[in-house]
Amino acid sequence: MYNLYITCDGLEFSLSLGPIMNIKAYTTLTLLTLLFTFIMSCSPESNVDFPKKPCLEPTTNNSFKLCNPLVAMVNDDVVVVPAGFETDLASIPRVIWFIHSPTDSETISPAILHDFMYSCPGKYSRRKIDSIFYSSLIDNLVNPIVAYEYWLAVRLAGSSHFNTGTHCATTDTSAEKISD
Repeated sequence: MYNLYITCDGLEFSLSLGPIMNIKAYTTLTLLTLLFTFIMSCSPESNVDFPKKPCLEPTTNNSFKLCNPLVAMVNDDVVVVPAGFETDLASIPRVIWFIHSPTDSETISPAILHDFMYSCPGKYSRRKIDSIFYSSLIDNLVNPIVAYEYWLAVRLAGSSHFNTGTHCATTDTSAEKISD
């Protein structure tokens, strides 16, 4: 059974998908349409800015390694993804790459940040990290419907990749590195 918890402009909405699977398709479609409309009307909870584009080196198995640190400004916090961090960008099954490729330029920085925050969540909950991911996609000018699809995918399938309670050391976050 899946549970979705959505916070939108201060309102919290929760939906258990288990019972929905047992009702008629029309009712399910109506509920999902209402949920989709609710989410699409939300303003992002976080402001996320990437001062520089990431530098990536391909590795093996469709993965990449950061050449330089990736700096993200998340509201008033600075999150630094260290050089050498490995990512698959977005864990999108290859069969749907023709619809959503993990190498779409506007999704790369948000995907790297999301992968890093899942592996080193620090003070952030999984729900907050997924919300930051959605906000960073919107702030990077990803179509809101596509951002919602990415968000929904990580909410439904991301729990097995989340590294609960881990605090990782990052690189120096001095102003010189951020402003370069």
